Amino acid sequence: MECAEGLAAASRVSTATTVGDGWYLRQFIGKGWMYHGEGSGYDCKDLGIEGSAPFGVS
Repeated sequence: MECAEGLAAASRVSTATTVGDGWYLRQFIGKGWMYHGEGSGYDCKDLGIEGSAPFGVS
């Protein structure tokens, strides 16, 4: 689990023979975590993150 400014991402757990490169992204809103999306190479600026995040490309 990697976190940055109210967002948390976990790498995909694969049961296949190859490992996926995607992330499951959740955002903390109010009192709990909400599913935000999944994929790879999130743009930190689009997510409202200043600086960098382990799951971001910028």
